[in-house]
Amino acid sequence: MKLIFHKILCVTAFLSISLSQTGCTKEKAEAVKAAAQNFQVEADKALQRTSLLVKASITTTPQAKEAELRTLVIEIEQKERNPQKLRLTLDGVMDRYKTTRSAGRTIDGEFGKMMNEYAIFADMFENLPRGHLFSKHSVAAAERHGVRLTLRFVKMAEDIDIRPVKFEAQRNQLAVDLVGAKALTDVTQRTQAIQIVAQKALDLRAAERTANEEAILQCLKAAEAGKTATELISNYSRMSVADMVNAVSESLGALNQITGGDNVQIKTLLGKYNSFVDSKIKTDPLWKSVWDTEVNL
Repeated sequence: MKLIFHKILCVTAFLSISLSQTGCTKEKAEAVKAAAQNFQVEADKALQRTSLLVKASITTTPQAKEAELRTLVIEIEQKERNPQKLRLTLDGVMDRYKTTRSAGRTIDGEFGKMMNEYAIFADMFENLPRGHLFSKHSVAAAERHGVRLTLRFVKMAEDIDIRPVKFEAQRNQLAVDLVGAKALTDVTQRTQAIQIVAQKALDLRAAERTANEEAILQCLKAAEAGKTATELISNYSRMSVADMVNAVSESLGALNQITGGDNVQIKTLLGKYNSFVDSKIKTDPLWKSVWDTEVNL
């Protein structure tokens, strides 16, 4: 990732040197290409981060054999003497990891499809510097595509903020562990076991918060990169090379400013990008059309 970031900086520096030269169309094309590539880089990181967040909701922490045995005994003791229900309990234990792997593959598949969209978007501009010029049709198609891919990340960040992902499988495991701890007859052992579960609960709460916040921040980074790429595409014929260089440089600076912090800082960043989207939807028919028909469904 550092090499790609360095490459983008080099392209920006190259464009700055080129400002004094005539015939800057190729340099403008290079700026759009660099912005699109950066969008793909940030999008890949956001989708990978969010994919891990979703998979964490179905993943359990491996237990020692003794602990798993105690858990199974407790589950069986709590069930009625119903062969069908007991069979379901045993099947759940034996198929747990198989089910988790299957769900994980499904998640990987869905996020893989989205990652491919951003790769296709970046590829659209790979050979642009050779041809230099956009046709009107190409501009319209690329801009709409960029708007949709950018809006996706703003909405994704907002959705995670409103409905944070919970690590349900691990929460369920803690509940079972707590039942087992409370079932201990020795007072000292019971107290120690409950304290261990309580500490695990606090650790899990912190892990959930960190994972959700990191996903939100990376989604906003991707949105920032997409905003810049889309701006350059939309204004390709109107912006000077200097304007494009400044836009790319400012975007890189903005990405560096999107860092971790407390909840207030994250809310502020979310507010900034939500305000941007609200403004674009109110003033730009294209953004409104994409939001209404392709994103906010």
